[in-house]
Amino acid sequence: MMQASLAEAESLVLKAAVGAGLEPGLASLSARATRWLCQYGLPGTRLVVRALTNWLERRSVGVKWTGGTKLSAVTENQMVSVLYAGAVVIDHRSLVRAPITVTSPDEPLLLLAMVAHAIGDGPVEITWPDSSSNRQGLQVDNDGCTFLG
Repeated sequence: MMQASLAEAESLVLKAAVGAGLEPGLASLSARATRWLCQYGLPGTRLVVRALTNWLERRSVGVKWTGGTKLSAVTENQMVSVLYAGAVVIDHRSLVRAPITVTSPDEPLLLLAMVAHAIGDGPVEITWPDSSSNRQGLQVDNDGCTFLG
Protein backbone atom coordinates (compact mmCIF):
# COMPACT_ATOMS: atom_id res chain seq x y z
CA MET A 1 0.00 0.00 0.00
CA MET A 2 1.30 3.43 -0.93
CA GLN A 3 1.85 5.92 1.90
CA ALA A 4 1.79 9.66 1.34
CA SER A 5 2.94 12.45 3.61
CA LEU A 6 0.40 14.95 4.88
CA ALA A 7 1.84 17.56 2.51
CA GLU A 8 1.53 15.18 -0.46
CA ALA A 9 -2.07 14.33 0.41
CA GLU A 10 -2.93 18.03 0.70
CA SER A 11 -1.19 18.86 -2.59
CA LEU A 12 -2.85 16.03 -4.52
CA VAL A 13 -6.30 16.93 -3.21
CA LEU A 14 -5.75 20.58 -4.15
CA LYS A 15 -4.85 19.57 -7.71
CA ALA A 16 -7.77 17.14 -7.97
CA ALA A 17 -10.28 19.66 -6.64
CA VAL A 18 -9.13 22.39 -9.03
CA GLY A 19 -9.17 19.84 -11.85
CA ALA A 20 -12.75 18.93 -10.92
CA GLY A 21 -13.74 22.57 -11.33
CA LEU A 22 -13.79 23.90 -7.77
CA GLU A 23 -12.77 27.51 -7.29
CA PRO A 24 -9.21 27.80 -5.89
CA GLY A 25 -10.37 28.92 -2.43
CA LEU A 26 -12.78 26.00 -2.07
CA ALA A 27 -10.16 23.60 -3.40
CA SER A 28 -7.67 24.89 -0.84
CA LEU A 29 -10.22 24.52 1.97
CA SER A 30 -10.88 20.91 0.91
CA ALA A 31 -7.15 20.17 0.77
CA ARG A 32 -6.50 21.59 4.24
CA ALA A 33 -9.44 19.62 5.65
CA THR A 34 -8.06 16.45 4.09
CA ARG A 35 -4.68 17.06 5.71
CA TRP A 36 -6.41 17.69 9.06
CA LEU A 37 -8.31 14.39 8.84
CA CYS A 38 -5.23 12.41 7.78
CA GLN A 39 -3.28 13.89 10.69
CA TYR A 40 -5.79 12.21 13.04
CA GLY A 41 -5.61 8.92 11.16
CA LEU A 42 -9.01 9.41 9.50
CA PRO A 43 -9.69 8.65 5.80
CA GLY A 44 -9.43 12.24 4.52
CA THR A 45 -8.51 11.41 0.94
CA ARG A 46 -11.35 8.90 0.62
CA LEU A 47 -13.87 11.42 1.98
CA VAL A 48 -12.82 14.23 -0.35
CA VAL A 49 -12.86 11.89 -3.36
CA ARG A 50 -16.44 10.92 -2.46
CA ALA A 51 -17.41 14.58 -1.99
CA LEU A 52 -15.89 15.52 -5.36
CA THR A 53 -17.61 12.56 -7.02
CA ASN A 54 -20.95 13.51 -5.44
CA TRP A 55 -20.55 17.06 -6.76
CA LEU A 56 -19.45 16.01 -10.26
CA GLU A 57 -22.25 13.44 -10.56
CA ARG A 58 -24.78 15.95 -9.15
CA ARG A 59 -25.68 13.81 -6.14
CA SER A 60 -24.85 16.83 -4.00
CA VAL A 61 -25.51 20.49 -4.73
CA GLY A 62 -24.71 23.97 -3.46
CA VAL A 63 -26.36 25.58 -0.45
CA LYS A 64 -28.86 28.30 0.34
CA TRP A 65 -29.96 29.91 3.59
CA THR A 66 -33.40 28.74 4.71
CA GLY A 67 -33.80 30.68 7.89
CA GLY A 68 -31.42 32.57 10.11
CA THR A 69 -28.94 29.76 10.77
CA LYS A 70 -29.99 26.87 8.51
CA LEU A 71 -28.30 25.79 5.26
CA SER A 72 -30.17 23.53 2.84
CA ALA A 73 -29.57 22.18 -0.65
CA VAL A 74 -30.44 24.57 -3.48
CA THR A 75 -32.41 21.71 -5.05
CA GLU A 76 -34.98 19.81 -2.98
CA ASN A 77 -34.35 16.17 -2.07
CA GLN A 78 -30.60 16.37 -2.66
CA MET A 79 -27.61 16.27 -0.35
CA VAL A 80 -25.71 19.44 0.50
CA SER A 81 -22.17 19.48 -0.88
CA VAL A 82 -19.80 20.08 2.02
CA LEU A 83 -17.32 21.44 -0.52
CA TYR A 84 -19.51 24.55 -0.59
CA ALA A 85 -21.20 24.35 2.81
CA GLY A 86 -17.85 24.33 4.61
CA ALA A 87 -16.90 27.74 3.28
CA VAL A 88 -20.31 29.20 4.10
CA VAL A 89 -20.24 27.84 7.66
CA ILE A 90 -16.72 29.16 8.26
CA ASP A 91 -17.53 32.60 6.88
CA HIS A 92 -20.78 32.79 8.86
CA ARG A 93 -19.15 31.59 12.08
CA SER A 94 -16.54 34.33 11.90
CA LEU A 95 -19.35 36.91 11.75
CA VAL A 96 -22.01 35.38 14.02
CA ARG A 97 -21.23 33.12 16.97
CA ALA A 98 -24.38 30.99 16.79
CA PRO A 99 -25.05 27.32 16.00
CA ILE A 100 -25.60 26.58 12.31
CA THR A 101 -27.66 23.69 10.93
CA VAL A 102 -26.60 22.07 7.66
CA THR A 103 -29.31 19.72 6.38
CA SER A 104 -28.26 16.49 4.61
CA PRO A 105 -24.51 17.07 4.17
CA ASP A 106 -22.93 14.50 1.86
CA GLU A 107 -19.73 14.06 3.95
CA PRO A 108 -20.25 15.32 7.54
CA LEU A 109 -16.76 14.33 8.70
CA LEU A 110 -15.18 16.43 5.95
CA LEU A 111 -17.36 19.36 7.04
CA LEU A 112 -16.16 18.86 10.62
CA ALA A 113 -12.54 18.97 9.46
CA MET A 114 -13.10 22.18 7.49
CA VAL A 115 -14.64 23.93 10.48
CA ALA A 116 -12.16 22.52 13.02
CA HIS A 117 -9.17 23.56 10.91
CA ALA A 118 -10.55 27.07 10.44
CA ILE A 119 -11.29 27.54 14.14
CA GLY A 120 -7.87 26.31 15.22
CA ASP A 121 -7.55 25.66 18.93
CA GLY A 122 -11.21 26.10 19.89
CA PRO A 123 -13.58 23.18 20.42
CA VAL A 124 -15.93 22.14 17.60
CA GLU A 125 -19.03 19.97 17.86
CA ILE A 126 -21.09 18.56 15.02
CA THR A 127 -24.18 16.53 15.89
CA TRP A 128 -26.89 14.79 13.93
CA PRO A 129 -30.01 12.81 14.86
CA ASP A 130 -29.97 9.06 14.40
CA SER A 131 -33.04 6.99 13.51
CA SER A 132 -34.16 6.92 17.17
CA SER A 133 -34.01 10.75 17.32
CA ASN A 134 -31.04 10.72 19.69
CA ARG A 135 -28.19 13.12 19.03
CA GLN A 136 -24.95 11.63 17.79
CA GLY A 137 -21.87 13.28 16.43
CA LEU A 138 -18.28 14.25 17.02
CA GLN A 139 -16.53 16.74 19.23
CA VAL A 140 -13.03 17.90 18.38
CA ASP A 141 -10.52 19.73 20.53
CA ASN A 142 -6.75 19.77 20.95
CA ASP A 143 -6.80 16.30 22.50
CA GLY A 144 -8.44 14.62 19.49
CA CYS A 145 -11.89 13.46 18.41
CA THR A 146 -14.63 12.23 20.75
CA PHE A 147 -17.73 10.44 19.54
CA LEU A 148 -20.97 11.68 21.11
CA GLY A 149 -24.14 9.68 21.70
